[in-house]
Amino acid sequence: MCWHRVSRFVASLVLGALWCTLAVSSHAQGPPDIVWMTKLHTTWVNALSFSADGSLLASGGEEGSARVWQASDGTPVRNFTTGTAVRGLAISPDGSTLTDVLFERTVQFWSVTDGTLLASFLGHSAYMYAVRYLPDGSLVATGGTDGLIKFWQIPNNTPVKTISSPEWIRCIAFSPDGSLVASGGQNGGIRIWRVSDGVLLRTMTGHTSGITAVDFSPDGSLLASSSFDNTVRLWRISDGALLRTMTGHTNWVYGVSFSPDGQTLVSGGRDGTVRLWRVSDGVQLAMYNQETSSVVYSVAFSPDGETFAYGGSDGRVVLARNPFAMPKVGGTITFGDYGGALPSPVTFELREPGQTEPFQTVDVAIGEGGTFRFTAPRRGAFDLSVKVSHWLRRTLSVDTSGGSVTGLSIELLNGDIDGDNEVTLFDFGALVAAFGSVPGDSNWNPDADLDGDEEVTLFDFGVLVRNFGAIGDE
Repeated sequence: MCWHRVSRFVASLVLGALWCTLAVSSHAQGPPDIVWMTKLHTTWVNALSFSADGSLLASGGEEGSARVWQASDGTPVRNFTTGTAVRGLAISPDGSTLTDVLFERTVQFWSVTDGTLLASFLGHSAYMYAVRYLPDGSLVATGGTDGLIKFWQIPNNTPVKTISSPEWIRCIAFSPDGSLVASGGQNGGIRIWRVSDGVLLRTMTGHTSGITAVDFSPDGSLLASSSFDNTVRLWRISDGALLRTMTGHTNWVYGVSFSPDGQTLVSGGRDGTVRLWRVSDGVQLAMYNQETSSVVYSVAFSPDGETFAYGGSDGRVVLARNPFAMPKVGGTITFGDYGGALPSPVTFELREPGQTEPFQTVDVAIGEGGTFRFTAPRRGAFDLSVKVSHWLRRTLSVDTSGGSVTGLSIELLNGDIDGDNEVTLFDFGALVAAFGSVPGDSNWNPDADLDGDEEVTLFDFGVLVRNFGAIGDE
């Protein structure tokens, strides 16, 4: 008994040391940081799809249902009874329609808004696994084991165009601009087709078994693929070159997806692991083992890159935080005493704390109500400074060490006509010179039109009087 206990103790030390070695060499981690998890599917989850705005996540199950969830907290939104196994699904870019393909060859279109079935028809003459929307939402494409890619337009059940491949098609993906479609075949071939005329541009070979998933990088220059050969591979679109092969999965890899910044890949497979990879060099950043022996059949990054989803053979849908996502900075910006069209884009300066020279500038689109959002270049503290035309500079401290900072409120004070970052008599002089003018007049000065009504009037003088003597931040 004593020797048995000793041997168990020694074995635990050896296994512990081995685990530590693996953890260091492969950056392995424990369970992911889960945002939410649900298990309403009764068997494996074959497909996942986020809406373009990231508010919804759809999942398709082998038991014959497609479900839509609030991506923020996993609240069920819709449950579509499809009848037979869902092998692929996609949400339209505007979030209004969910399209699924069933193992027994049917294509279905559902209204996400009210749950009604919009259309259902036989799509292919053989089993289907793939469905994707064109980025502009004008067409949806399906791929099947009949070797065809078909393009559909709701509610027409006749394809508007068809591309024929020499091998079964298991997966498809569109380039971000919608000009190309990639297909992955049962025999390991990856093909790039031109959408406009169906011309085959190139074939990429290297995988030794069937392709399970393909995904374009956000800039359209790269393609990631996963395969039954246990690998994830990265290809250059321009010439079809194989850039790197990522190994680590010990069984079939069922899914792969790019992060929105193009820096990270997520993959999942039959070995029950979800893995994150660095695109630049193929290094495995993290490996997450499932708490059960669940196979991971589907993976997807959220549109903001802060989370990724995966679905398993036990029916679970999981949303987890991406530990390698760069934090987001956002909030609202108020342009004081102004009723015109909001300036956009606006240049934000990012500075080291207490410094006046930026280490980076970011041009950011201003949305309705003055909303803004951009990806920070790093984690940590920095100063965010903004100066827009006739408003005074505003500088505030931001710290993204703990993640995204999205509740900022920036109020800009109006009246800096001459751009010296203070409201003085010189601004009054500039306004007097432009007084009474409208666009096209010889003395028109857009910076003197403080209230944005496209004329320089006493209302603009009122703005100057209210803010006279104000000085902007450094």
